[in-house]
Amino acid sequence: MNMEHLRAFLFLAERGNFSDAARDMGMSQPSLSKKIRRLEDVLGANLFTRTTHQTSLSAFGRNFLDEARSLLDHSNRVMERGQKLARGRVGTIRIGFTFSAMDLLTAILPQFSENDGRFDIVLEDMSSGEQEHALKTGQIDVGFMRHGRDVELNFLSLTHDDLVLLVPCDRNDITGLADISNSNLPLVRFKKNIFTRNL
Repeated sequence: MNMEHLRAFLFLAERGNFSDAARDMGMSQPSLSKKIRRLEDVLGANLFTRTTHQTSLSAFGRNFLDEARSLLDHSNRVMERGQKLARGRVGTIRIGFTFSAMDLLTAILPQFSENDGRFDIVLEDMSSGEQEHALKTGQIDVGFMRHGRDVELNFLSLTHDDLVLLVPCDRNDITGLADISNSNLPLVRFKKNIFTRNL
C-alpha cells in the first residue's frame, strides 16, 4: 500500500463514480480500478459496493475512510516538513495579535524574517483573552496583546499607548477625570473584562 492508493480511495469515495474519480485524478479508469483492487487486497476486505451505475462505500470502507484521510494528511505534512527542511526551514512560529498590535508587527516581522529566514510565520487575529487561552493550550507560540492578568503566563511590556479624553470646546468645567462624573456627558461604560473581547 502506498499513498497513491489512498488518494485513489478518497477520490472514489468522494465522487462515487469510477469515471469521475479517474478523470479528476488524471488517469484512466482501468488504472484507478487496479489501485483500488490492490488496496483492497492489502487490507483483505472490500472498500466499495459496486453496481452498474454507482459505486458506494461498504461498511468496512466507511470505517476506513477517516483513517485513510488522517494517514494521507499526515503523509502530506511529513512531505511538506521535508521540503521546508530542504529549503533551510526549521519550523513554524504561530503568532496571535490584536488590531492594536498591527503597527508593531509590521515593524518587527520583516526584520525578523530578514535576520532569520528559517521559520514560517502564521498570524492569528485574536482578542487578548483568546490569545491567553491559545498560549496555554499550545495553539499559538507568542501573542501580542493588551497586558493580561493570567499568572501562568509571562508578559513583557513592549510599548505604551497615550490615551486622551476629548470633550466639547465649551466644557471648560472639565479639567480632569474627577470632573467627568458630574459633567452630564453621554458616556459609554464597558464591562471590566472588555479587554478580552473584540470591539
